[in-house]
Amino acid sequence: MGFPARATFLAGCHVVTVGLATAKAAGILRGKAGTSDIVDATVVTMAAGLGAIVWTSDPDDIRTLIDAQDIKPAPVIRTV
Repeated sequence: MGFPARATFLAGCHVVTVGLATAKAAGILRGKAGTSDIVDATVVTMAAGLGAIVWTSDPDDIRTLIDAQDIKPAPVIRTV
């Protein structure tokens, strides 16, 4: 993805600060799912609260975390 396309894509993104409560929830989710990536767990934790689409190159890990979270409706996963 070149710079103009990336800039257009990022213009539609919403940036949210990770606070202590989110960090703790992500750590608990990571442990519950048995995964090791705290960034993925943070993304899933935040996406669930926002009803967001998760864009990822690793949909299997994201799906594992979403399944462990057991929230309905689950965040939508899109692969890049």
